[in-house]
Amino acid sequence: MSTAQSVVTVAATATVLLAADDNVREVSIHVPTGGQAVALGGSDVTFANGLLVAAGATFQTKLPPQHSLYGIVTSSTQGTRVLAIGG
Repeated sequence: MSTAQSVVTVAATATVLLAADDNVREVSIHVPTGGQAVALGGSDVTFANGLLVAAGATFQTKLPPQHSLYGIVTSSTQGTRVLAIGG
């Protein structure tokens, strides 16, 4: 089992947070306090249809094999912390 962490700069266009692979992964997404909300979803995510993670909040889920996770913000960019465990 492996663990990977990163800080992804999410933009106002769909930004890959985690690319698809062959494993189930436990995923934590954290948006730092003082930042802007990030909407999560698939490659077609928009701020209107995505799952919102507010500044200062953490979202956790299991990401199935061959699924990617994307994020988007309303304007500019937002550094977002990503932790994935699995594989």
